[in-house]
Amino acid sequence: MDFFGYDDLVHEIYAAALEPTRWPDVVMQIAALCRSPRAMLFTPTLAPPQGGFTHAFNMPVAEMELWMKKGMHEDPFVESIVRKGWFKDGTTVTGDELVPRAELLASSFYRDLWQPTGIGRVCAGIIFDGSNLYLPPVALSVYRSFDDPDFRSEEVEVVRRLVKHLARALGLMFHLSDLAFRVAATTAALERLAAGVLVVNQHGHVVFSNHAAKRLFCRENVVQLRGDGVGGALLNLAPRLKKHERAFQGALRDALDPLQATMRTLPIPGDDGIPTCVVHVVPLMEESPFRSTQEGAGALVFLYDLESAAAISPDRLMSLYGMTRAEAGVAMEVVRGGATDVMAGRLGVSVNTFNTHLRNVFGKTSTHRQADLLKLLLALAVD
Repeated sequence: MDFFGYDDLVHEIYAAALEPTRWPDVVMQIAALCRSPRAMLFTPTLAPPQGGFTHAFNMPVAEMELWMKKGMHEDPFVESIVRKGWFKDGTTVTGDELVPRAELLASSFYRDLWQPTGIGRVCAGIIFDGSNLYLPPVALSVYRSFDDPDFRSEEVEVVRRLVKHLARALGLMFHLSDLAFRVAATTAALERLAAGVLVVNQHGHVVFSNHAAKRLFCRENVVQLRGDGVGGALLNLAPRLKKHERAFQGALRDALDPLQATMRTLPIPGDDGIPTCVVHVVPLMEESPFRSTQEGAGALVFLYDLESAAAISPDRLMSLYGMTRAEAGVAMEVVRGGATDVMAGRLGVSVNTFNTHLRNVFGKTSTHRQADLLKLLLALAVD
């Protein structure tokens, strides 16, 4: 592979993670590198008003507005890649692999959106499939007209490699802009969270815990505090989760190491293999108030207690949100976690049926992805 400008583009991708205003330029450079007149980096199931984003190059404004209002929900390529089971992190495909040419030409999607824009071919890569609670589905699409040549295998390979770099960069960007940093401005904000939140200093001593974390300490079945007689209390998993203690402490060390300062998400499974809690460890940014008001504070630890959320009665969801019993069952499967086919299997329904119920749940709860739904259920669990 010898594409001029590839290395420079990779550098720009990582720069955009820290300076998101650079993403439109990155998309323009991707189009140029792939010898294509148009490209788009977008959240295929979330419009911007719903918390998604669209960075497009050389896409007419009118068509983009129509796509956001209608087309993104009727995109035959999105429907096909989901139906084929290819909507997975890192997948890279061409349009011809997803939708036959005759079917595309007969679709209203093509007539209303692609044909007026001069688009006929696409090479798409799935950056995030949405299975990670903290990362929304994100895709990269590079477009050509029918007058342009088909995408060659080496060009598809370039897109595949770019998708890997985009995943790393966007993962960093999402973490930096996530709730963990936006709510860390004041202690009061942390107290309002349904998740347990702790601040630990550079030695791993807990210097702050919110109300939800204190409730977890009282239960003693997820996390515990252990005094070391030197500088305060240290954080440990409960004895029943002892086999995960090394991974848990490793996540803390990685976040507190000034040379790494690595963000980690660690699902902690119970005896049945189903996650009992999710630990999210976030290094404190330099501008965090805890760095100035709490000596040596080095990381935020978010504790999502899935067992509490799993204890919510389906009848309560039906009463509060008008869900059917089947929809409430799907909502509770989101708490238990797993891939869509696994959750559907536990309920004994097809993936299509599960997804239909999940869309209804999103609509009734005014959420747009599984991470938002889980946070809602966690909040209900501590009411």
